[in-house]
Amino acid sequence: MSDEAPAERAVLSDANCVEVATGHPTHTPVRDSKSTTAGTPLFPAPAWRAFLTTLH
Repeated sequence: MSDEAPAERAVLSDANCVEVATGHPTHTPVRDSKSTTAGTPLFPAPAWRAFLTTLH
């Protein structure tokens, strides 16, 4: 995930956080905000939307 990419941070109840880059039409980059060098998995955009739908 680039430092210039807009990102959103999600905080769960036990203080685990992820950063999600926005502005990528086909994939959604996600990384652990406490371990930013551990890698950034890319999820296909439809799969990421489906995952978020299950959380609501």
